[in-house]
Amino acid sequence: MVIVSKPWCALVVMLLLCSCGQREGLAPVVEVNWQELNSHAKNHVVQRGETLYAIAFRYDKDYRQLALANRLSRPYTLRVGQQIYLHPSRYPVKKMPAPPSQYPIHYYTNTNPVQHTSPQTPSVLPSKYTRWLWPIQGRVVANYVPQQGKKGIDIAGKKGDKIHASSAGVVAYAGSGLTGYGNLIIIKHDNQFLTAYGNNLRNLVQEGQHISAGQTIAEIGVVDRRYWGVHFEIRKMGKPVNPLSYLQKKG
Repeated sequence: MVIVSKPWCALVVMLLLCSCGQREGLAPVVEVNWQELNSHAKNHVVQRGETLYAIAFRYDKDYRQLALANRLSRPYTLRVGQQIYLHPSRYPVKKMPAPPSQYPIHYYTNTNPVQHTSPQTPSVLPSKYTRWLWPIQGRVVANYVPQQGKKGIDIAGKKGDKIHASSAGVVAYAGSGLTGYGNLIIIKHDNQFLTAYGNNLRNLVQEGQHISAGQTIAEIGVVDRRYWGVHFEIRKMGKPVNPLSYLQKKG
């Protein structure tokens, strides 16, 4: 039998109490608000394969405002290593330019940009009379909660399912350069709206390609390492909006 003196007992009890107090006082792990993270960024250095649309998407900006802030004109040609200022207030802007009749897109080969002008995009706007198509048939497993960093919805499907364009437009980005989105496709529909399709197993379209509503654009991949599906977003003037407010109502 081991006898512990009173001073040692007191010391042990104090250590245990301190340990318990520290555990209870630990701050809970919470999801960081994406708006706070984006608000701190002042500029972005262009990486190989990036378009102005992809950069605007990354920081929840309107690509037209970024173009004005950086004195860029259509077709918004960028070069690798170029700094893009993210705040339109850097330069005085009186008004937005008139909507163009064509929507130029560009590619990259190393550090030399190659321009490409896409055909005219049909003006297809979501409204209470016309709703956009679902990218896949399936159930929504993650909802739009921007306060928690969830800028779109996750739709579960079956392995081998194809992803379809929700509306007509031009592919503004097709690649895997945006962290957290895997293989991503961004489609520019008009002067206001973009749609994004992320975590794809394989993209089936290229930048600059004209897309019709319902056209197959990718194969579904694994979302959140848990299920086959697609991460889907709609951006209006650069800002995420709830896709369920624009997609066709299921019968």
